[in-house]
Amino acid sequence: MKRWTVSLLLFVLLLANAVRAEKAPSLWLNEPAPGFTLENAEGKKVSLSQFKGKNPVIVAFWHPQMDLSVQQLKELNKVLKDKAFKDVKVLAVTFGKEVKDRDASREAFKKAGLKFPLLFEKRTDASAAPVEYLVNSLPSFYIIDKKGNLAAPPLAFVSETVNGKSFAGFLKDVLAGKPVSACDFAPPARDDEPYKKLFDMIGKKAPDFSAVDTSGVKQSLSYYKGKRNVLLVFFYPGCPHCRRELPLLGGYDTKWAAKQKVQLMAVNIDGSDAAQAESIKFFKLFGMSFPLINQGKNPINELYDVHSVPTAFFIDKKGNVRHVFVGEFAMPGDVIRCLADKMN
Repeated sequence: MKRWTVSLLLFVLLLANAVRAEKAPSLWLNEPAPGFTLENAEGKKVSLSQFKGKNPVIVAFWHPQMDLSVQQLKELNKVLKDKAFKDVKVLAVTFGKEVKDRDASREAFKKAGLKFPLLFEKRTDASAAPVEYLVNSLPSFYIIDKKGNLAAPPLAFVSETVNGKSFAGFLKDVLAGKPVSACDFAPPARDDEPYKKLFDMIGKKAPDFSAVDTSGVKQSLSYYKGKRNVLLVFFYPGCPHCRRELPLLGGYDTKWAAKQKVQLMAVNIDGSDAAQAESIKFFKLFGMSFPLINQGKNPINELYDVHSVPTAFFIDKKGNVRHVFVGEFAMPGDVIRCLADKMN
């Protein structure tokens, strides 16, 4: 498949998820995975719940016109030949409202020699997943344990490792009842320009700033020194990646931040009047209550050398940068929760 076509499908996927996300979704490790009932290739209904208490399940979201999707499903097929995984079930989910979409999926499976149950979600765009699974790229593989709980963040590659551990390694941990650490899924440091200078800040003092948030409260980094760790997130409201990631961080703020003594702050780097109004509307839409700073003519992002969003800095109680996150990443609430445990 041509590269530009793949890019277009991924763009549609990102846009569709951004448009659909009118309600902040909730997806947490070691909690029940979102249920679904879909039609298989024979027109019969298959529910995730029917495997609860019986089998671990891998839910694979894929696209028949993406070579990478089919390739990784073939890699999964190889992994599951290990006798240790004989009880693991796979549900391969793609969109298939139109007959041509279903036929394309069947043909791709036949050509690749795949025999996983093929399920169709009735969509006509590239978003081949229930929104509850927060799929932002294809393919995406979710491991669900026998209890029906989400046991690992989504993995895009069966053939690659995450922090030195293979897909098979994660799957074996799940089968053994060993919790998967969300810390393993924190995005790695980057050494390419212009991002290298951001990661060079790790271990150094974070630049202080003072600004008034949209509630009229004066905010400064130094205020929280000795009191709380701070997650400082830079965004702008027109960024689709930000519109998905910030509500998830809002979920962390509601559920875990106070317990872990973590203070979230968001900085809108777009100083236009329209963007400032939109950022307030965006926060209200998702019920996010942590401080929002419209930086306006006070360029806080320049203090941190931030020129792309979302970008976040996890700063400890001493005021030192401990982690840097560039771009959107999977299940940020769980990753922050895990890292915060290690910082406290």
